[in-house]
Amino acid sequence: MNGYAYPQHLHWLCFSPDETQLAAAAETGHIQLWDLRAIRTQLADMGLDWDLPPYPPAPAKGAPEPRLVKVVFNE
Repeated sequence: MNGYAYPQHLHWLCFSPDETQLAAAAETGHIQLWDLRAIRTQLADMGLDWDLPPYPPAPAKGAPEPRLVKVVFNE
């Protein structure tokens, strides 16, 4: 099972500096990365976008931008 077939408890959430991505760390050890720009585009196509200014345009296509996610669990 890939960890996405059942509900997961999230232990940590963090937005990217430009607030266009959301990282979520689950109890299973999986980290989900949500592309909020893409989600808002899909919501707008359905007439369901929220009443806030749009995100800035995505950077030009090229080499993928590296992602660094640091998760520290307090025990």
